[in-house]
Amino acid sequence: MNDAPQTTTLPSGGAAHKLQRQITRLWQFLPRARPRRFTTEFVRLFKQSYPKIDLTIVDDISVATIDGSHFSLVVLYREYCNRPHQKRSLMRAFAGGIAEYPLQRDEPILLRDVVPVVRERNRIAAILEASSAGQRPVPQLVHQPLNALLEIIFAIHIGDSFRYLLSEELATLRLEEQPLLTIAIDNLNRILPPIEIANSGGILVVSAGGIYESSILLLDKFWNKARLGIAGEIAVGLPARAEFYIVDSTQPFNMTILEKTCRVLAKCGKYPITPQVFFRGEGALAPVPVLDRGHYLSPAISWILHPRRASRQ
Repeated sequence: MNDAPQTTTLPSGGAAHKLQRQITRLWQFLPRARPRRFTTEFVRLFKQSYPKIDLTIVDDISVATIDGSHFSLVVLYREYCNRPHQKRSLMRAFAGGIAEYPLQRDEPILLRDVVPVVRERNRIAAILEASSAGQRPVPQLVHQPLNALLEIIFAIHIGDSFRYLLSEELATLRLEEQPLLTIAIDNLNRILPPIEIANSGGILVVSAGGIYESSILLLDKFWNKARLGIAGEIAVGLPARAEFYIVDSTQPFNMTILEKTCRVLAKCGKYPITPQVFFRGEGALAPVPVLDRGHYLSPAISWILHPRRASRQ
């Protein structure tokens, strides 16, 4: 008698992708939530993720924050109808955009408080488009492209947070000859807490207060290969606002982990940015080709990346 334990072999390669396509097609036959129920679920998820922001339902397919900013969920609902199996990840991405929406404030704007933040262009555009269904005009942000996918957006540092700088406020800053980006980076160097780097099995986990991690991309002096211990290309992942990872491109296993980590956290993390991994070179930021779609992180890999979080659970 064979006492060997029974095992199940999971499909891989082309078979796995074929199975994934079949599952996706099956989702198309499932009933969709009606708009009102969808909006109610979105508000519930938003309040769980961002309890300090008051979001209310305006009608069947729109919501509003306490300052009067209205957001239409029509586009989000349409995406959900096309991809119902991605409902929660679509909701989380949209909720993160609303949470960072530029609120009008009464405090004076000082040039010394202007900082740069890096965000995915499409996510910002979607939030601004959704806000156009509201009562007030759509705010115009002050920004410039970083590459084809990412945008540098200028913000006002406020305590332990920030708000986006609006184009109509730019004239009050009285800029002279120095470019705004140069000033903003100088301000960032002054405001940013000491950058901490933890090595988790060859993956560098970078932290700097949980707000401006993505802006580290703009600090040229930080990107020293010898100091970081990088032999090949510098691969960078910034899936969410407080998540920032660096990997040596000569380590294929860690590159795979980085790509999968960014994909998961961009769907499930707070304030998501992008699932894309980039090569950070001299004055350039190029997307890394996607390594292996259709798979997700195991709990073991999550523990490797976040041992401090795992130990607290």
